[in-house]
Amino acid sequence: MNPVVQSSTSSAPTGLELCTELYSHEPDGTEAELERAFVAFSAAYNAFVEGVLTMPSYEIVIYTTDSWDAFPTLRQGFRLILMDEGRHITFGTHACKLLIEKDPSYEEEVHRVFDAYRGNLVGLVEYQKAVPGLDLDKYQTMKVRHYRNRCREMGITPDETLIEQILDPSIDFVVGVEAG
Repeated sequence: MNPVVQSSTSSAPTGLELCTELYSHEPDGTEAELERAFVAFSAAYNAFVEGVLTMPSYEIVIYTTDSWDAFPTLRQGFRLILMDEGRHITFGTHACKLLIEKDPSYEEEVHRVFDAYRGNLVGLVEYQKAVPGLDLDKYQTMKVRHYRNRCREMGITPDETLIEQILDPSIDFVVGVEAG
């Protein structure tokens, strides 16, 4: 039996919930409430979804089409997507960094968001396991590289336990977290 990891957050907020939280503080909320909500939203969307989950997946598509020597137009399309996503990630992580420098307690918000989605980072979904020739260890290592990069860009300390869990091949999923 494979070990499982218990998330400290029982259910992850949806993107809509984070967006609603962001806009619920405007215009009547305090500046700090709006900033904290923005950090949560940007950490979820720009840093987590675009910056950690999708970047390795796009790189895998490029790597796979290269190794199969097939689908050159698809490969070029994904290279263009990578460039576009890079702009979004840079905006979001830099905005978070500026706000975290202003109020270091916002770092806790970034970690709360990443912890809420821990199950999506640690495990693999079935289609990833089914790709012929996909090096799953390489894929998980790519997630760690992107996670460390996003933390560096935001000026926060990476969660080393999360990194260990991502790299642990015996962990299939995280209890208490639904994969999106």
